[in-house]
Amino acid sequence: MIALGVSKPINVKGINFSGLLAAYERAYGAERRTALERQVAEPVRAALASREILAAGWYPAAWYDALLRAVEAEEGEGAIKALAGDAVTHDFQTLFRVVRLFLKPQLALRQSVRISSRYFDGGQLEVVSVDDGSIHYRLRGYHGFTRRIWLDFMGGVEGVLGSLGGNDVQSRVLAGGVGSDLELIVTWRG
Repeated sequence: MIALGVSKPINVKGINFSGLLAAYERAYGAERRTALERQVAEPVRAALASREILAAGWYPAAWYDALLRAVEAEEGEGAIKALAGDAVTHDFQTLFRVVRLFLKPQLALRQSVRISSRYFDGGQLEVVSVDDGSIHYRLRGYHGFTRRIWLDFMGGVEGVLGSLGGNDVQSRVLAGGVGSDLELIVTWRG
């Protein structure tokens, strides 16, 4: 039972872990990926070592943050966004290759609410406005999210836009981004 006034932390889909780790391996090699997995805090380290984290499973946001914290410690903050963008770009080049032919950035981003629920099991994502070359998001109630998870989220959005032909994609935080809420504008050309 959840007490009134207490918010349930968000869970993150396992595909976030596998996508980020695959992107890390593409960027830095298999040996560095193995070393990174050994740097992740317990109990996540044990779950990674035993391959218990499944793409279709749900895991606490704190677990995903533990992985991102290890990435940040090894490669710096900028690596988080870059790896998230690479993970999404790789998916669009392989799994979603056909979708890419028919989907334009504005339409994809308007579907963000539905798409987000496949990766996070809570929170409220609102598309405030969509213009040619920009989208304004307001995200609330993503309890358990950290600055690192928001960087990962922004990198994923930027990866989607880049995969759909957007150029010079940039995210600008208007508010939040260090706790459960984020207000964000993403711009692109093309």
